[in-house]
Amino acid sequence: MSATVKNSLAFLQEMLKKEHDLSTDTLKIALMDTAFTFDPATHDAWADVSASEIAAGNGYTAGGQALAGVSVDIVAAENRVEVNANTPAWTASGGAIATTGSAIVYNDTHASKTIVQHINFPATHDTPDGKVFQVQITSGLRYFFNHTG
Repeated sequence: MSATVKNSLAFLQEMLKKEHDLSTDTLKIALMDTAFTFDPATHDAWADVSASEIAAGNGYTAGGQALAGVSVDIVAAENRVEVNANTPAWTASGGAIATTGSAIVYNDTHASKTIVQHINFPATHDTPDGKVFQVQITSGLRYFFNHTG
């Protein structure tokens, strides 16, 4: 089973108003606790969800980490635009990283720190001391399709 991904409605609206440039803005990814439930209609900004972030410490920093290698690419053969990034990783050190069930990607450059998307993992994840937790971004962080028919 794979992760499910949803954009915030605020992000989609702001994209159409030209408020985001995903190729130059700083996107961050933060891990959320297992009780967190994302609502794309009301969770607009980092401030709306930050209280549900996992506890900082043992290799995890509050606010998450900046995504590296972000690019926006046309995939003509598949009729889509794809947002890509390098795989973010956290190494537990000095103890376990708190259990997580999902992640939030937000635009740290935007004044409101708009939530770009929520990634709901298919299971909760524990990261014991000395182990690495990664969010695999193997085929694009997000797709925007040109639907036909």
